Amino acid sequence: MGITRRGFIVGATAAGVATAGLSSIAQAKDESEVTSYEEGQYAFQIPPDPVDESDITETIDAELCIIGAGQSGVFAAITAADLGAKTVVLQKNTAAFCHGWAVRAFGTDLLPDDDPQEMLKSLSDANVGLTDTRLIKLYLDYSGETVDFINRIADENNLGHHYVRYNDKSPYVVWDDTSAYHRENTLINALAKVCETKGVEFRYGCPGYYLEKDAGGAVTGVIARNEVNGDYIRVNASKGVIVATGDIGANDEMLDHYSTLALGVPSAYVGETNEGEGQQMLLWAGAQIQKYPFTAMIHMDPSVLPEGDAPFSDYPWLSVNHDGNRFMDESCDYQAKIYSAIGQTQIDYYNIGGPQMKDYINNTEDLRHFTWDDAYDRGAIVEADTVAGLADKISVPADALQATIDRYMELYNAGEDSDFGKAIDDFANTLIDEEGPFYAIHRSPGTLVVAGGAVTNDRLQVLDLDNNPIEGLYVSGNTLGKFFGMVYYMSVMSGVSNGRAVTTGRLAARFALGDL
Repeated sequence: MGITRRGFIVGATAAGVATAGLSSIAQAKDESEVTSYEEGQYAFQIPPDPVDESDITETIDAELCIIGAGQSGVFAAITAADLGAKTVVLQKNTAAFCHGWAVRAFGTDLLPDDDPQEMLKSLSDANVGLTDTRLIKLYLDYSGETVDFINRIADENNLGHHYVRYNDKSPYVVWDDTSAYHRENTLINALAKVCETKGVEFRYGCPGYYLEKDAGGAVTGVIARNEVNGDYIRVNASKGVIVATGDIGANDEMLDHYSTLALGVPSAYVGETNEGEGQQMLLWAGAQIQKYPFTAMIHMDPSVLPEGDAPFSDYPWLSVNHDGNRFMDESCDYQAKIYSAIGQTQIDYYNIGGPQMKDYINNTEDLRHFTWDDAYDRGAIVEADTVAGLADKISVPADALQATIDRYMELYNAGEDSDFGKAIDDFANTLIDEEGPFYAIHRSPGTLVVAGGAVTNDRLQVLDLDNNPIEGLYVSGNTLGKFFGMVYYMSVMSGVSNGRAVTTGRLAARFALGDL
């Protein structure tokens, strides 16, 4: 059975939409500040009623309140702890939680000296002017310092691991353990424990509910809700609030409004809790939200398919949809492959190959260390002696698949791909011997995150609709707006998403606490 966008949209049901108005939506303390919305707008745009004072069972006074204990939030917390600030972290999950495994950083001895000026231009150009170049420059200027800071914390607290360079060919660093895609999650949980020894208070299972503002419009703290007993907590934050709640990927209503590209695409990560509460809180605190669509970070790896990952998802193998038809120039870049697949009725598809496919994979190292034998054993690669047999195994019409293979080889032999324009050189290792055996690799796009949110100044202070900073309110990580534009990863950008998350988390704390 193929994966359809509509199937995922319908499967999600309207449950998430119906309750969106009851999630952590920002709310001004003074009811006169609440904007009225017209009938028919999204539920997430309608704030909940203010909590009755009698229902607030606890008040905590702090200097800094961080909403979210993901990658960005924990880096903000460890920074605040290092600066000696009294800090409270509100976390929806029962532990610190994030994804990711590689960080691109500049100005650290762990990496070669990339030219930051060249990267500044590359990142700006790649996103066709839709980014705030000042935010990219902040990342370039402080990412190396952030990595070096964490390595100092690791030394001082005997964590047993450090950031290290991934390998001689890769311009990014990784937390030195074996947890693959979850290296950063291992790191932030270790850092959260360090934070606690330094006096940071984590409230797990206690997400922010709405932001509080004083009569002058400054954010003064957060109302949070204990999801176990339903009690409400007030956190007063004298120096500021940092919203670091992650993305909107698990909220179909918000996807429909901010990123239809990701609507109906299955999640590659366990992101069911990323429902955009931070963006909602910011919206109702009067924040300016970026005008253009949020960035849908959609990959083929890690796989969303039950059989798991397979090597070389970006190689130009012959690709067919569920009708057995070719549908792209397979030599296009990684992101274009993903968009081509999303445009099909069923977004999962198959790479088709013969003995050349097996030989290439077995004799070439995959960057993610996926192997032929492992993928074959899990069923991510299937084999048959005939095209008809392969078609039966992957449930596509045999006649159509045979015709597609025949046409593919005809184009190669003619020396020109007049159907899709793939260069003849890009047919290398993808030719299909009529004698067989024949192979199919199952692929599907999957969403990592859908990043976007509040517009800020160059100190990560959230701006209101008139471009004025909202006093006491900061944002970082995937809740930050105007860092990415139309695209996500290109060859020039590996590790930038995590690099931006950790760097802006640290910087938000430093800005809020007056350390910069």
